[in-house]
Amino acid sequence: MKKFNYTFVAICTVLSNSTALLAAEWDISKEIDLSVVHSDNIALANAGAEQSDLVFQVKPSLGISGEGARLSVDFNYSLGAVITDGDNGRDEIEDSHYLNANATLEAIEDNLFVDLEADAGVTSVNNTNSAQDIFTRSNNLTQTYSYKVSPYYRYHFGPIADAELRYSYDSLENDKGNISDSENNQWDFSLTSGRHFRGFNWVLSASQSELEYSNGAKDETSEVNADFQFRINRQFTADFGVGYEENDFNNALRQYSDTEGETWTVGTTWTPNPRVVMKLAYVDRFTGGDWDMDLKYRHRRSVLTASYSTSVTNSRRQQLDDISLISTDINGDTVFIGDQELLINQLQPTLANENIVQSQFKLAYEYISRLTTVKFNTTYSERDYQTSLSSTENLDSKVSLSRKLTSLTSLNTSVNWVNQKDVTTLSEQELMRVKLGVSTELGKQSEVSLDFQRAENEDSSGANDYDENRVTASLAMTF
Repeated sequence: MKKFNYTFVAICTVLSNSTALLAAEWDISKEIDLSVVHSDNIALANAGAEQSDLVFQVKPSLGISGEGARLSVDFNYSLGAVITDGDNGRDEIEDSHYLNANATLEAIEDNLFVDLEADAGVTSVNNTNSAQDIFTRSNNLTQTYSYKVSPYYRYHFGPIADAELRYSYDSLENDKGNISDSENNQWDFSLTSGRHFRGFNWVLSASQSELEYSNGAKDETSEVNADFQFRINRQFTADFGVGYEENDFNNALRQYSDTEGETWTVGTTWTPNPRVVMKLAYVDRFTGGDWDMDLKYRHRRSVLTASYSTSVTNSRRQQLDDISLISTDINGDTVFIGDQELLINQLQPTLANENIVQSQFKLAYEYISRLTTVKFNTTYSERDYQTSLSSTENLDSKVSLSRKLTSLTSLNTSVNWVNQKDVTTLSEQELMRVKLGVSTELGKQSEVSLDFQRAENEDSSGANDYDENRVTASLAMTF
């Protein structure tokens, strides 16, 4: 039985009800999606063991947003109820929850604020096992909940500087009993230069955090930094920073005998015109010297972004990224998790109390015209797991095309290629997913769609080899 998270429900209740009570203006949106899915390999089994099945999904959604003089609220929730015949070891109703909710309360004007956030979604447990989405039968999924409370105090030193002191508490819980839940306590302080400093910006900051897992494992980190930016001319700035960090991880990082010491950064920001911003920096810390890059290019009909970074992360942080409002589109706009294609992140790290040194490159492009939308994105990551002593290389690429055939009818197609390689064991998996669909508006408040999907997964060990053909018919209605 799934855990019932009383604290999580309380946070959601506050977020939803506060809108009606305190916001000067607020909007409510309601939607229900009805889908029927036929798969010729519902369990993603090997050749010869396939089982076909017909499943249904009912997905009601509710959105509430409002902004008043002292309170802003954005609440989005979807219930994904998959209805089966109860055979093959499945429940007759398998429910999953998707939530992105956040609010900011200005308790004392211009000084004291409180941020609240609650999120929910479905993530994979082990990235070496098959789990494509909530329609396929799999024990490799867990319902994940998180909530966060963050009060902070701001003080303005006139035109000289702005100070902020923030405390944050967040909790992450999974409904699988064999996965550790966790909670994090963090303090942050920053002092940022004000408008008095022209052509010279600076930030002094400090942070301290304590991450504790339900099995008793604990990570403690702290750092202080001083960052500076000088404007050289209209196009270039010189960026540099110095700092010191101390890290006490629950498991020693196998590659690094010392996880504390000085840090420094040197780089530049290039803005040749209002459409292009590129940041390039060389960062040195206990993991060694690495490059950081961030590029944004905007044109009238297209957007291009690219980034590269190296960091110490963990599966907990990846889970939070997958279910929270960190999810944004290429324009930087927030995307509600319930509105996304509910595919499981194939490249999420296996859930464990383990730190990971990760280098990641991301590239995304989007072109939008009156009739056609083209999207491309790719992510390549190299991960060194510091407890299991494994190393992986992962690549996830997707290209999609949407074309209006008439004023009411659209054609949608996509190709997704995922490659997972374990450098330590020399094992490899490769997934190819092709989708073709058509959608038609029945009116201003309803739409029907029909989609065909073909998926092929190849595993060097043969354990997770499978092929699947799927047809999905859906009706979406808004109220």
